[in-house]
This record gives sequence, structure tokens and C-alpha cells, in this order.
Amino acid sequence: LDIHELVDKIERHFEDKLKINLTIQVDPVDKENPKTKAIYNKVKTTIKNINSKLSIHGLRVIYAKDRIKVLFDITEDYEINLKKVDVNNILQSAFQNKKEKYEFIFTIDKPMI
Repeated sequence: LDIHELVDKIERHFEDKLKINLTIQVDPVDKENPKTKAIYNKVKTTIKNINSKLSIHGLRVIYAKDRIKVLFDITEDYEINLKKVDVNNILQSAFQNKKEKYEFIFTIDKPMI
């Protein structure tokens, strides 16, 4: 289990079980990988196309045997109310022409005041 996966599990546990939005910062890895950069750019563009006020951060990619896991956070304005299932469907559609299978794991955050 890598540190990023552990942090994601902890954050999801707090959100799902305790209804606490916890953010643990671990710096992303492999920022110079061309394939990771291309995935980042496509995710960023896709999210911006949903609403220009959205932003992503903390993106990292895990190249598993049977799929590519793309983990990241979305920051949305207070007047926006994204639904994860809708965002996931849009991302899956944007990546459907790729030969690899993608899994998107993300958290939707409100900006910190």
C-alpha cells in the first residue's frame, strides 16, 4: 500500500463514516512522466469544461495491471453543487477512446476561507 492510497483511504473514511471533510497533504509523485502530464491536462480541461470556476489539485496516477487509477481533488465554488456520479460519467466519456481502462477517484472540496 503506497502512502497516497493510505491517505486517500483515511480521507474517505472520515468523509463516509464521520461526515468530516479531512484533507491530508502528500505531494504528488512523478510530475515529469509524459503520460501522467497528458492525463493531468485532459482531466483539467474536462473539469474546466464542466464549469470554468472548478479547479483540480493533488493529481496522481497509479498504473495498475488492469487499469489506470487517477486520483485528485476538485475545488468548487460555494454556488456550485457537483455530483460525483455526474463528474465521473463526464470523465469516463472523455477518456472512452483510450485503450486503457481508467478509474477516477476524487474528492469534491469547497474552498477554504
